[in-house]
Amino acid sequence: MIGKLLKGRYEVLEELGVGGMGIVYLAYCSYLRRHVAIKVLLQSNEGKEITLLQEAKAAARLSHGNIVQIYDIFEEGNKTFIVMEYVRGKSLKQLISAQEGTPFTEQRALQLGMKLASALNHAHLNGVIHRDIKPDNIIIDQDGEPKITDFGIARVSNDTTIVHTDEILGSLRYSSPEQLRGAIIDERADIFSLGIVLFEMLTGTMPFPDDSPVTAAFKKLKEDLPSVISINPEVSIQTDAIIAKASDRDPKKRYANMNEFYYALAGALDSPKTYYKDTVVLPNNQVNPKVSPQIEYRRDETPTSSGGGKFFPILLGLLLSFVTVVLIGIPLLSGGEPLTEIEVPNFEGQSISEIQSVLDEHKLLGIVNEARESAEAKGTILSQSLSAGEKVKPGTKIYFAVSKGQDLVEVPNVLNRSVDEARNLINQAHLEMDDIKHQHHDTVPKDHVISQSIEAGQSVERLTKITLTVSQGPEKKMVKVPKLTDMEMSMSIERAQAAGLTVGIEKVESDAEVDWVLAQSIVEGTEVEPERKVILTVSSGRPVVEQPTTTNYTFVVDPSTFSAGVEGSQIEEYYLRVVLIENGEERELFIEQHSVEEGIVSTTYEAPIGAEYNMYVDALGQAFHVGAGVIQ
Repeated sequence: MIGKLLKGRYEVLEELGVGGMGIVYLAYCSYLRRHVAIKVLLQSNEGKEITLLQEAKAAARLSHGNIVQIYDIFEEGNKTFIVMEYVRGKSLKQLISAQEGTPFTEQRALQLGMKLASALNHAHLNGVIHRDIKPDNIIIDQDGEPKITDFGIARVSNDTTIVHTDEILGSLRYSSPEQLRGAIIDERADIFSLGIVLFEMLTGTMPFPDDSPVTAAFKKLKEDLPSVISINPEVSIQTDAIIAKASDRDPKKRYANMNEFYYALAGALDSPKTYYKDTVVLPNNQVNPKVSPQIEYRRDETPTSSGGGKFFPILLGLLLSFVTVVLIGIPLLSGGEPLTEIEVPNFEGQSISEIQSVLDEHKLLGIVNEARESAEAKGTILSQSLSAGEKVKPGTKIYFAVSKGQDLVEVPNVLNRSVDEARNLINQAHLEMDDIKHQHHDTVPKDHVISQSIEAGQSVERLTKITLTVSQGPEKKMVKVPKLTDMEMSMSIERAQAAGLTVGIEKVESDAEVDWVLAQSIVEGTEVEPERKVILTVSSGRPVVEQPTTTNYTFVVDPSTFSAGVEGSQIEEYYLRVVLIENGEERELFIEQHSVEEGIVSTTYEAPIGAEYNMYVDALGQAFHVGAGVIQ
């Protein structure tokens, strides 16, 4: 699947994990330019495509900030794909495991529980029951917000699935008793599972942790879950009672709906709380944090006139508070020394494994309530709930946040790769590409990486930003435009080309010599990029006006000058003939017949300018010369 292009737009980058029904891949959507998660059905679940599609379409109707959104559902190559929102973060299971048994703070668990209850209430109102709520299906994003995924997909429904899928076996620990019995389920199954998730957050462990998933499942059918307080006395009685009600074996005794569960959690978060255990200071002023009143906690399911068994834990807590006060007062009543305040040391920067002696010396009780990623060595104290130098009583609790080291990834080598290739490699390494810088380079091709801000092979935190320097290709050095005017065109072109310029010619009429350069389009001395075109204005001289070689010449003859004829004979008709003389040769231009009665004859013919001519009259068998001249 890696590297495959689905639906022409989803490029599969890497495998993110394997669930009960399918494999989840990280992909990049080229159409919307964002990362997405794509789930494809496992081969062992083939044949369930219709069910998968129906449930996925139902989940796609949901729109809630704490639910992973489904973007697309399609089939390709006989496989069903679900395209979902890609959430950068870790599963709640990973966070719980990273704390190595250290519970979440009650406040944090209640806050997460409220958001999860709100999301599931939205789903239930839209007719969708998750059926597989567990820490593996809850992602905590980079802002600490929970997101529920795998709606109606990872469903435990038959023995075959339970036998062959370890992931589904894990779900048995969170499934409601009615699910395990194969009974018809409703939204109260999700209430039960969310109660178990809260149990695990507040205790750092699952109910019946020493048993196999199958054994633990059978115990849930017959036994109540242990109380949260029996594992973590730091949890209030109110919160313990809420989880006990949500995870009751009988669905009828749970909260009626997720909205009711939500408001119960909200009330526990905002109201004053009662606790079973407070620190007990012994008469010799020595602190023993393991000492606690030996009180057995039991869920009382028998209704009472005061409002039912749910008020018993609260009354018992008030009684314990009174007992604690009496125990603390014993040293004073018996004549012991009064308690003196002590100064809180500075623990920050020290290893949690090295400070126990200091805590004992100062009679303080240290509790690790948070483990987070840090550049500091694993186990290093990052912060403390009480400031150094603060005056407190012996036995006071001080909470620590410690480093769990860094989740590091290796920086890939993207040198000489195209920008798109580099981006894909960086994203696959769970890093982010920052701004791109550009500069010229003589050998690295254009749009390829010259350098990266963090060298390849270094280990850095996930989502670290890497700045790339990308080549613009070789830098073009500027050239200076030479003088190209007042010279022959051929010389001007030669000088321009020698300077690295290209030439364009524009000719104009002028009195200057032909092909003489009159002007240049770029001023002499200007620096320009190589291959820039400079236009030369070149003289084409003045045009030669051709003189006409012929003209329409009019020949005139007066018959009165020759009509008397010869020896008294009258001429009545005659022929007018014109003979041209050019280059010493004669040729007849025309001959016309006329009558004397016409009078003066005027006739026009085209004749060569400058040619001589003779006019003759032919009559009575004789030729009479009647005129001569030059064609003007």
